[in-house]
Amino acid sequence: NVKNRDDKPLCEDGVFAWSCKSGGHGYRLQCPAQTPVMCADLACDGGLDYCCEKDCGSKGGPRPADNCPPPQKPKDGCA
Repeated sequence: NVKNRDDKPLCEDGVFAWSCKSGGHGYRLQCPAQTPVMCADLACDGGLDYCCEKDCGSKGGPRPADNCPPPQKPKDGCA
């Protein structure tokens, strides 16, 4: 296991870093466990990248996957 790898986002080029876009590593692909939700707004890394948060309510909600509709809250009962 790589040291400090699990507490930083995974960048497009395979590097784990908080400054993915500004550091020349592409966009964030996956958020770390402590901030697991990728937000829809480009509001992090100087406004260049998507944020990783526990709650994206103030950053455009969760970012939908490519060509997928935004996630919806399940109706009463099973999802």
